[in-house]
Amino acid sequence: MKEKEEHAFLTSYLPPLLPEAEIDKVLRFIVDDLKSRAKPGESKKLTGQVFKSFYSQVNRSTVDPDLVKKRADALLADS
Repeated sequence: MKEKEEHAFLTSYLPPLLPEAEIDKVLRFIVDDLKSRAKPGESKKLTGQVFKSFYSQVNRSTVDPDLVKKRADALLADS
């Protein structure tokens, strides 16, 4: 019981996590922009650029990094 109260207290100070739809919106914009400027065969290099650009626009504490990676990989694989 004490741990649950402590967890509730601590999480009340954390910013809320962005929903998956908002993460997708930002990632789609970034991926589309980078792909439009990429040379053929540069898809592996895009992953690092996507993350760098994403985290320059979005505070890391407001997202689940595993979800960001999963969604970025899915968007890069789609095309």
